Amino acid sequence: MNHFPAQSCGLRRALLAAASALMIAGCGGGGSGPAAPVAGDVVNVSMLNSPTGVEQAGATRKLRYLMTGVDGGLTQANALLFLPRGTAPAGGWPLTVWAHGTTGVSDGCAPSRDYAQLGDSDVVAPLLAAGFAVLAPDYEGLDAPGVHPYLVRDSLGHSIVDAVKAAQGLGEVSLSKRWAVLGHSEGGFAALAAAQFAGELGAGRELRAVVALAPASDLAQLTDLNFAALDSLTAAGEADSAAHVVLALNYYGGMIAQGFRAVLPGVAPEAMFGSRVSPFLAKAESDSDCNQYGMALTQDFQSFVIAGGDMRAYAGVKRDWHQNAPVRDFLARNRVGQMRLRAPVFVAQGLADLEVHPAATATLVETLRANGNQVTSVTVPDADHQAVVAAQLAASIAFVRERMAAP
Repeated sequence: MNHFPAQSCGLRRALLAAASALMIAGCGGGGSGPAAPVAGDVVNVSMLNSPTGVEQAGATRKLRYLMTGVDGGLTQANALLFLPRGTAPAGGWPLTVWAHGTTGVSDGCAPSRDYAQLGDSDVVAPLLAAGFAVLAPDYEGLDAPGVHPYLVRDSLGHSIVDAVKAAQGLGEVSLSKRWAVLGHSEGGFAALAAAQFAGELGAGRELRAVVALAPASDLAQLTDLNFAALDSLTAAGEADSAAHVVLALNYYGGMIAQGFRAVLPGVAPEAMFGSRVSPFLAKAESDSDCNQYGMALTQDFQSFVIAGGDMRAYAGVKRDWHQNAPVRDFLARNRVGQMRLRAPVFVAQGLADLEVHPAATATLVETLRANGNQVTSVTVPDADHQAVVAAQLAASIAFVRERMAAP
């Protein structure tokens, strides 16, 4: 597979423009050069063998496309496009986007590199079986230029919206202009972000449904709720659950600290963390197998607890990291659900979730409704952060199918 980096594309365009100018000069004619690149342009498309777990796909393509990056300029990103078997219905395959949860912030954590290991075949396969094409973006910075702006609304939203434009613009693929977006955790946040930017696609491309499963939402509120849960669980002697919360706070916090470098270059990641975890933060970005940061964090935390340390005093992510003025101002702008979206929303939350606190999702649902959105909200009493996906996947697909078919 040949990918042309941005510099190569620019050189190629320059050469084409120069050749065109010479031809025009030689013929005495006039005209214009190649169109300027825009978000949603396809840089490269390659055919792939369908990965393990998604063998029933009729075809799998990898798209390299241009998107609006976190800095407002154009950058490149990747997405996989899975097509059902058989012949597309009249109007094309209805398109769903699956927005993945946290894989990491290093290039090695891009799902398109190895979807069998890093992707969500257990979601893609049922969507294909239901007759949907499935677009699975990596997000900005994953196996692409720059750092991954983890949980940055504008970046995630454009990663999806511009991938939709790229996929629907492929001449050799028959896709409907109607689309829906589903996501879990980081992907739930991304799905809501994409809904906010869906209008940029124009009236011809219609978002019909949004599904957010255990979505990240207000990061400051989530931090406060999880630290409060840590305190109460520790006081109650529920050590295993308390440890889970500590590791979640620091694991996801490390991703946030690395990703926020793209939007808050003046705030060092180490300013958000205590002395024990700060030395591990760089591992998140250089993590070749997406396990090194998590393993280093887990091993250090275990050593701390074995030595008799109080989990509430572990010198990791700071309780007040979000009170730093630049961070606080950015987080206020970064929240999802703050406007009326272009499609009904389905939200599902497990009440046994120790990573995305159920109270944060309840606040998100209230905010969505207060802003005029039609929201179906479901809670699953015994589901943890991961289990909510399997518990509500059938309901999510039914919700999407109904909205896709609506007049």
